[in-house]
Amino acid sequence: ILGITNFTDYLTISVLPPDLTSNGKRAFLKSVSRYVVMGGLLYKRGFDGILLRCLTGAEATHYHPNRSMM
Repeated sequence: ILGITNFTDYLTISVLPPDLTSNGKRAFLKSVSRYVVMGGLLYKRGFDGILLRCLTGAEATHYHPNRSMM
């Protein structure tokens, strides 16, 4: 499962996740194009151009303690 670390690594040091198939690589590059790193934090660019901060698992649990992680 691809996550925050994979996107951050690619956007900061251009390292692709290991073991991607050619289709997986294509899908990853398409997905990562909607993200940006600023100040060491990962943001997703919304359709309206607004940047939405991506939370780590610990932050998500802190802000939404009653929700299980997907």
